[in-house]
Amino acid sequence: MAKSIKSGRILLAEDNKITQKFMGALLSKWGHQVTIVDDGNGVLDEISRNAFDILILDYQMPEMDGLSTYKLLKEGRFPNIENMQIIFLTGETSATVINDLKKSGVKYFLRKPIQKDVLFSTLSELLNIGVAQNSRINTTSTQYLKKITDTNPQLMREVIDIFIEEAPKFLFKMKTFCLLEDWESLRTLIHKIKANFAYVGMEEQKELLRKLEHDLEQMTDKETYLSRVIHLEKITQKAIVSLEKRKKNL
Repeated sequence: MAKSIKSGRILLAEDNKITQKFMGALLSKWGHQVTIVDDGNGVLDEISRNAFDILILDYQMPEMDGLSTYKLLKEGRFPNIENMQIIFLTGETSATVINDLKKSGVKYFLRKPIQKDVLFSTLSELLNIGVAQNSRINTTSTQYLKKITDTNPQLMREVIDIFIEEAPKFLFKMKTFCLLEDWESLRTLIHKIKANFAYVGMEEQKELLRKLEHDLEQMTDKETYLSRVIHLEKITQKAIVSLEKRKKNL
């Protein structure tokens, strides 16, 4: 396990007393300020009064479940949540549940029972997202795209548009495969899409995918796969902004 992570204010919404005890102890041990509630009503009450860096939200809870709580939070009545990251906990891995999460805009989810190394690496990435985004600019280059398209501006714009449309879908699939622990499908998808990042000049992203594919082949560092996909997603979102600017100048 990694040595340390930035501490944060974490709200844990979980009705299982054993899970509360286990996760509360872990989060406190890692230096976080932890508040625990039993259901969605408790979440809304806490968030109306306090700010948190991360909300860990169980999918199934009494009174008000996780998805209903999430939808209420996204209605915009809670100014404290602007910079808060939300992680869903779920033991449900059916296509219906995953589709519901996707349609609702849920970005991050962890499988129950929780694996502490996966939780640790995921929190590490999410707590440092703001720092990483403010400290670096993710740039792109269209040099390779110009070469393979013979500097055809219309074709270049079409390739860029396809990438911008498809990349978020592929990244969500990657997180889904992490939830399902379907490592073979994750490896296959990475092998399929890594060239797309090279086409649009995202060399850092391509290298991250190459290393992740290698680790998947060797089945090493499994606890880091999800956090690495989250990191890839964040730097890709920033790079897409740069890519869209370059497209306008073609």
